[in-house]
Amino acid sequence: MHDRRLSLRCRIIGDGPLHAVLLAQIRNLGLEQVVTLSGFLPQREIITAMRNALMVVAPCIVSEEGDRDGLPTVLLEAMALGTPVIASRVAGIPELVIEGKTGCCVAPGDSAALTEAITRLADSEEFRIRLAYEARALIEQEFDIDCNTRQLREIFAAAAARLSSVRGENV
Repeated sequence: MHDRRLSLRCRIIGDGPLHAVLLAQIRNLGLEQVVTLSGFLPQREIITAMRNALMVVAPCIVSEEGDRDGLPTVLLEAMALGTPVIASRVAGIPELVIEGKTGCCVAPGDSAALTEAITRLADSEEFRIRLAYEARALIEQEFDIDCNTRQLREIFAAAAARLSSVRGENV
């Protein structure tokens, strides 16, 4: 993206064991003016950053040890805030980030596809708005805490009733 002279900035929020490696890569590639490592931030600052972002990009991978993100919370939060997302096809992510409908979903480790997705979102406000709208609708439909807890209560009540009837008890 830097070679294409796209005027986007990348802000990485959070911290971890790869901080020093990422910082060295940023410096070695001369990207200090483009990529910022913000470290840990309070939740309200993260929410503000996501609301103000053009997009949230989570290029998840499967590590050499087989570790992977199941369903990164950052994607759920960004989508709930109406910020378009790009992620990798890892674990359960494609069920949430549906390519071209609720976000962009690329193969893990495919930097060309990731660059293309970022460019596509950056170039089209209409596309960003459509993805954000569909993503927010999906979050409201599938991740509504009141609806989900009501369904769980019904499942538990039915299971308890079945168990009681097997035991000959009244519920």
